[in-house]
Amino acid sequence: NEEKKTVRIYHCTGHRDYTMAGAAYKKLMVEHSVFSFYNEMEHLYEKATIVIARAGAGTLCEIMACGLPSILIPYPHARRHQYYNANYLRERNAALVLEEETLSAVTLKREVWGLLTDEQRRNDLSVRARACYMQHASEFLADAVDAVRRQE
Repeated sequence: NEEKKTVRIYHCTGHRDYTMAGAAYKKLMVEHSVFSFYNEMEHLYEKATIVIARAGAGTLCEIMACGLPSILIPYPHARRHQYYNANYLRERNAALVLEEETLSAVTLKREVWGLLTDEQRRNDLSVRARACYMQHASEFLADAVDAVRRQE
């Protein structure tokens, strides 16, 4: 299959799914590197054409800072906070968001391949994701806390 020849997967699984994911990619004969955990994500982000990820705040911050086109799949058991995180980018046309409850392999493949084959769409998502990134957020937050403290 031509698609398998053009894709390399870098997959951070967590400890529980590490062995299963590696075996699945091997069975599919897809080029891959599987990690249970990876400390220096910037190295993987440098290699990424697109990112498929959950929608935790830290991950979204990294995606925005790097300006990466992404497909976000909010973790459905996170009391909806990942949904709201992902929706922030969806509303700004800065990421694609797929709901796990209705997700199928066919849908995911269609969206992934659609992004991989559409450079303009990837560039648009990248520009919009980067525009959502708030530089100097730490200083902004510290100033806000200080302002509230002074009002007491």
